[in-house]
Amino acid sequence: MFSPEFVRPLQSVHAVFVQILLNGFVLQRRGKGFRLAVDFNDAAPAVTSRAGVSHVRSRIPDFRAKAADYRERLNEFFRGEASTFEFHDPSFPFRYASGGALPVVRLENADYYAAFYRECFPIGWNLANGGTDRRHELLNPYLTVERELREELLILDLKERQRYVLNIESDNPEDMPEYVAARELWEEKLRAPINSFRQLLTPLKWVEGPDSLEVRVGGVSRRTIDGCFLNVNPEDFGIEIDRIAKVSVDKGVTLCDGELHAGASMTDHALIDAPVGLFEVGRMNQEFLQGSNEFVPDRFFLGGKGFAELDKKELERFISERFVARVAGFSAKWDRREWDDAPVKFNLCPVTRGMVGKAVELAQPPQAFQKHQVFVAYATEDLAFADLVARRIEKETGLRVFFSKELDHSAFGKEIEEALASANCLVAVAGDPLLLSKPWPTFECRLFNILILNRRKPDNAQIMSYIRGFEARDLPVTLIPYNAYIHDEKEPERSLGNLIRDIKKSFPPGPAQG
Repeated sequence: MFSPEFVRPLQSVHAVFVQILLNGFVLQRRGKGFRLAVDFNDAAPAVTSRAGVSHVRSRIPDFRAKAADYRERLNEFFRGEASTFEFHDPSFPFRYASGGALPVVRLENADYYAAFYRECFPIGWNLANGGTDRRHELLNPYLTVERELREELLILDLKERQRYVLNIESDNPEDMPEYVAARELWEEKLRAPINSFRQLLTPLKWVEGPDSLEVRVGGVSRRTIDGCFLNVNPEDFGIEIDRIAKVSVDKGVTLCDGELHAGASMTDHALIDAPVGLFEVGRMNQEFLQGSNEFVPDRFFLGGKGFAELDKKELERFISERFVARVAGFSAKWDRREWDDAPVKFNLCPVTRGMVGKAVELAQPPQAFQKHQVFVAYATEDLAFADLVARRIEKETGLRVFFSKELDHSAFGKEIEEALASANCLVAVAGDPLLLSKPWPTFECRLFNILILNRRKPDNAQIMSYIRGFEARDLPVTLIPYNAYIHDEKEPERSLGNLIRDIKKSFPPGPAQG
């Protein structure tokens, strides 16, 4: 069906872009989400370039009609009650896999979706995504998600000469050749020594999704990943594994697109430098629910500079002159008429629309914020123990303690970040060290620790652990350098008293409430 110039058996693929063409897959309903099961082997047909993707699309008969039909069938399944959806159609393969992250940037006490402008099909605002570029990423698309986010979202503070380095949780290298190449090109563009900037280690909070993926190779289950958002899109015959990433930055940052356009050789690259738009979450959610098909950012960045909101006509002219014209110059295979003829230029790309829709479902009404002075971090399993500690701290010190009895927070944990930012002391409470490695307590402890290390907390800020049933040496690495207090079941007053005495050292004499 396809030319061997573009599609070859997986076992012969040695490229930095690889996607398998699947003739079939299975979707199953699992609780509030879905599980996708895919199966392939070394003989599976694989595309190894974006030109190959276009080739495959052109060879699928009646593509638009079939895509619309499968969209309707999938929507019916997702909305209905059927437990299983089995797909099988050799004439309409789906590309597996892509991975992407929808960044939510916390800036100046507001949350913004960050999106990158895409000038070719599908035209519009896109999340940070891309195809797998190594065969092992086919088994774990989370590697792709993390790599793409760290590649595309370059965060700089040019005035303070600082570069934000997104924390990693996988076995991906801390730095990759494409990251270095992009920074070197940005150094030339901005005439600033970016690679010499002070590095700010910046934690990411991955918001848990309801879906999961099972990867089978030759019928044998090889990997299952949980907590993702599945996007099965007939419109671009793609299967994508996505996540929502929450990151906080300081006022004055510049957001840059670090993605590269590959030239004739591995060393011949150009910065794509796509516009990076910031869309205030509440406003965009409302426009999304109202059925809008065009979105104008509250602010955006291009060429290392920030710009205030423009109206739609001004934005279109700006992007045409400063971005589209430049891309046409270095991307000879792209026909600018594709962009010029697009009737809607500021829609959300299909995957991004799906992800914003899922984020809207997760969102909860904002609550009034009060500053907190002590933050108690814990896992659900330790609720009763943590509740005892939090109530005792509040009673004995008069300090305002952030202690959430409901850990199913809104999608972006706005109240958690605000409490972590205002608190001067974090107390990690646990009866099992493994519980402090769960996503929420891990994020809370790491963020507070990094705020201290990056000098964004007062000198007397403290992290403490209050534990029972295990030794301090078994704590997660983030907590080991700080004081740990062992709960004494026989004399709880004494052990709690020691903790409370040292908490008070984080606060100067005077009124407790601030």
